[in-house]
Amino acid sequence: MSLITRNKNRLGQLEPFFDKIFVGDIPEDYINEEQPNTNYDLKSKFTFVNISDVLIYEINEFTDQDIYTLYTLRLSIPHYEPGEYEIGNMKIVIKKDFQTPKA
Repeated sequence: MSLITRNKNRLGQLEPFFDKIFVGDIPEDYINEEQPNTNYDLKSKFTFVNISDVLIYEINEFTDQDIYTLYTLRLSIPHYEPGEYEIGNMKIVIKKDFQTPKA
C-alpha cells in the first residue's frame, strides 16, 4: 500500500501503515529521527521505485477521522473490488482483486 502526499505533517502517524510514501523529496529529518527506532531501512520507504497494488492519494489534508480510516483500511481492502474510491480526504485506487473466491 502506497501513499502519495505533499504533506509531511503527519508522517509519524502515517509511515508505519505504508510500504512506500511519496512526499516529493526524501524527508531526511524524519528519517534521521526515526531510523534509530527501527531495523527497517526508512530511506527505502521514501524511494518511490515501484507502484503498489493499492495507492492512497491525500486530496486534502488528513483529519483525525482520515487517520482512523487509514488504520483500519488494511483490514478492509480485501472486501473492495478493483477501482477508485473516495473516503474522506483520500482517493483510494485498488489495482488488484484481493477478494477470496467464494466456494
